[in-house]
Amino acid sequence: MKLKHLFLFLVSCVSLDTFGQDDVGAWYIYNGSYLLSPKNEIFFETQARLREPLSNKEEIFFRPIFIRHFNSKWNGGLGYTYHLNFSDASTGDNTKFSHENRIILQAQIYTPINRTNIQHRLRLEQRWITYVSDSETEVRQRFRYRLQATVPLGNEKLEAGTFFLNFYNELFINLHELSFDQNRLYGAAGYQFTPSTNLQIGYLFQHKNEQVFHRLQFFITQKLYFFDR
Repeated sequence: MKLKHLFLFLVSCVSLDTFGQDDVGAWYIYNGSYLLSPKNEIFFETQARLREPLSNKEEIFFRPIFIRHFNSKWNGGLGYTYHLNFSDASTGDNTKFSHENRIILQAQIYTPINRTNIQHRLRLEQRWITYVSDSETEVRQRFRYRLQATVPLGNEKLEAGTFFLNFYNELFINLHELSFDQNRLYGAAGYQFTPSTNLQIGYLFQHKNEQVFHRLQFFITQKLYFFDR
């Protein structure tokens, strides 16, 4: 229990100190994995992204994905994303700038090393971006590869009462013109409160369009089973 209190205290200190910096924003994230059977899963993600910790909307989106588990080592998914993008309040009104529809095809591969869970995620996106100013729609394609490592601390696996670390790097490539889109580097500390729910708080370094962004992430994850195991 003392370690838990120390963890929360350190996170609070880091967060309060970072909130004082004008160039830091925040992403508030919910991920839900709903296992309908040993093979079939509905994954749902929603995010509110802000250019400042508590204001200046950047993006809001939701993403459902149907996932088929072929075995314990890999799965495939087909999904949809709807994005709302907002203009920057520091340069004008914080109003809707564009909206985007995406079709997603992905594969996730797991290659654990001892107690470290290593995940490779490969994702193809077909994107339709419509701009509010002129109602024009651009069609784009993008490939993403994410390498992620999750390390439980003090236990062999991620179970209730376990602290953990999470790291990933994700590369984005525009396929319509074969060019670099962005890169995301992320590190977080988390706590598994129950067998189904955990919270992680982390920092994201984003290199996008020749710019650098710093984003805090507040990340709630749930994994729920709707069948007898």
